[in-house]
Amino acid sequence: MVSKIDNIKIPTLPKNFNQEEADRMIENYIAELRDNRHSPIGSDIIEFFPLLQRVIRTKEEQDQVPSGKNLLILEEDPPEPIDTEAITWSLVSRTPGQFDQGSAGKGRIREVTAHMRSVIQHPEHPSEKLITMGKFYSNWIQVNIYARESKVALSRLLWFEKLIESYRWFFRLNGFEIIEDQVLEKQKVIIDNLTLSKYSVIYFVRSEDTYHVTTQELKRILVTTNVSNN
Repeated sequence: MVSKIDNIKIPTLPKNFNQEEADRMIENYIAELRDNRHSPIGSDIIEFFPLLQRVIRTKEEQDQVPSGKNLLILEEDPPEPIDTEAITWSLVSRTPGQFDQGSAGKGRIREVTAHMRSVIQHPEHPSEKLITMGKFYSNWIQVNIYARESKVALSRLLWFEKLIESYRWFFRLNGFEIIEDQVLEKQKVIIDNLTLSKYSVIYFVRSEDTYHVTTQELKRILVTTNVSNN
């Protein structure tokens, strides 16, 4: 029998059990989880946006962009006229991770529950194991680029595409897969009496929500669940 708690199937102990039986059941449970492991540990999507900003600023430093000429990074679309180029980004779609052959994020198989990513000895409690559980998500991020002139906005768009491509290794190192999906049609945006050109590009970003559980916590859940069922 099993009890489902937070998307993890917890084995239910018999009424009369001892420490040895509990340890054996935990080891069997970890072995079963290990059989379902299939991907490296990633990162939550919230951590992606500061990385994106860091990549932009790093590139500007490398290119020795003069002070005052930096790309304006905004959380929202420009609220007032701007005298430089600006960039915004936002999460436009998010679904449980999709897997299968074909285009990124368009697979037929979804990771609807968390799976085990790793099992290590607990760094502070050597007698325990630390289990990392994770669930992948498919995210679509829209990046908007603004400039006063269309050719400047387009030039910045191409600059941004090359930047992301050259730093894909960096994002992967930090737990993200990023793939360009499509560039949207150019738009004209009017702010007060100023007309700006806007180019948007959609990126597919695979992220992962993770959490940790110890063997001691599993045992506590087993005991609590067993007692409550009696």
